[in-house]
Amino acid sequence: MRLNVDILFQHLRKRFAVQVFGNHRSDLQLRRPEFYTGRDVDFKQNQCYIAMADYLPAVPAAEEGTVVIALGGRPPAVYMTNETLCCMVLETSDQIEVFNTIQRIYDRFEEWELNLFMILDKGGNIQNMIDISFPILENPIVVIDYDYHFIGYSEIIDKMDSLAYYRPEVSGQYSPERLSKALNGDNKTRMYKAPFLDEDTDRKVVYFCSNLFVKGSYVGCLKIPFVLRDYDPGDFMVSAYLARLIERAFVSNVRLQKDYVEPEKILLRELLDGHSIEESRKKPLLSEYDDRNYLCVKILVSEETADKIPIVYILGHLEEMFTECITFEYKQYVVAFIPVDERQKQENTVRGLRQLIKTMHLKGGISCPFRSLLKARIYWRQASIAITMGEEICPEEVCHNFSDYKLAYMCECCTGEFSLNQMISPGLERLLAHDHSSQISYVDTLKIYLDNNMNLSKTAEKLFVHRTTLIERIKRIEALLDMDTEDPDERLYLLLLLKRLKMRELENKRRLTEKKEQGTKK
Repeated sequence: MRLNVDILFQHLRKRFAVQVFGNHRSDLQLRRPEFYTGRDVDFKQNQCYIAMADYLPAVPAAEEGTVVIALGGRPPAVYMTNETLCCMVLETSDQIEVFNTIQRIYDRFEEWELNLFMILDKGGNIQNMIDISFPILENPIVVIDYDYHFIGYSEIIDKMDSLAYYRPEVSGQYSPERLSKALNGDNKTRMYKAPFLDEDTDRKVVYFCSNLFVKGSYVGCLKIPFVLRDYDPGDFMVSAYLARLIERAFVSNVRLQKDYVEPEKILLRELLDGHSIEESRKKPLLSEYDDRNYLCVKILVSEETADKIPIVYILGHLEEMFTECITFEYKQYVVAFIPVDERQKQENTVRGLRQLIKTMHLKGGISCPFRSLLKARIYWRQASIAITMGEEICPEEVCHNFSDYKLAYMCECCTGEFSLNQMISPGLERLLAHDHSSQISYVDTLKIYLDNNMNLSKTAEKLFVHRTTLIERIKRIEALLDMDTEDPDERLYLLLLLKRLKMRELENKRRLTEKKEQGTKK
């Protein structure tokens, strides 16, 4: 591994008094040192030389990136001002000690680099990369993903109470305090390609930060707060080098590859989170995926089920069943966007999903068909609502289609800020009051009558009563109701409210059943 002047200066000054003169590069380009013998007139590019000060030529011929380490006194003045080389003056004349010290510095960094590459070759475990990097940087290291969840962090964070600020919550995410700061600019912007230094003014801590990108898409962030040892300029390029290798780990690590590397999945996750996406980053979704119809599928995987059926298996099974679908894990759910360009394919897809979810003992929700994956968040909400409403209305089902609950959802939302009772007319209240003291339900009769478009014969057949009996009952209902059922607006109002009342009745019955079951278990 090649180093730079900042790293050498940082470590040499632990043993020697050192001064640095001239220009030097910050990138890691400097080769291991050689003794300057005087045989070569020219100093080579990116080469480090150790020489006695009085042995150096008065007029150096140096290529850019040369570093001369002068011992035993001051070299000629030109070495202090030369624009093509850097001169490090050490207050010692022991060439062997200096040479061996520098070799040990190189050995240490090369061993670190070799171990990092071995981890990459064996699958790219980021936690292992963090662990072996702590002795090099001597400060806590944290790697988070695009969703502010911790991928790995130095174990010293758990051991020292003074570092509690840098620990994840139980959820594996930032603490609320840190998340608030991050969302309000603590990470600058996710689009910063170059590493940067910043300062936590509250804690008076300098930290190194490097956004991580794979195939041009943001996948996470590396942060190193310099809380245990002060920041040194030599730390910057070492930290940046670690960041680049961690980016490679996202490609080497099969799990990370599945979760983070594919750009369209990263964009879809950000859309589901409600993030705004720059126009330039929308192009993959617009160019490759926009001209199709999709279903959004949300699948709940309980902890008990996850122990038996790994989420990776479910994702693989979906990809095998539905070619060209996009699937990934999102906040402990399985998400799938399945193309359905034809109506027949849509019906077959829904049928296949129902069978898969039922077979694996999962629970799922399916959105209405939609065009453009840029609308992913809207239809993710539909799939989520389908599960919630389906659990209330049809708890015996395991897969719920939002199309089956559109009217129920509209009815649930139709009262707005008011409670259902506050929207019931006096006439409906009279019908409900009647039903409390009678075996014949006027409310049910009215609902069936309206559901059958006020057709007396069909309504009588549904209720198993004579047509004449029904006519008399309808007259009594209309008298109590005091509303014109021939008016379309009045009829729509009644249909919505009656539907909502029925939903509330089913909800109450379900809750009562659950209480009884819990009581039986106790």
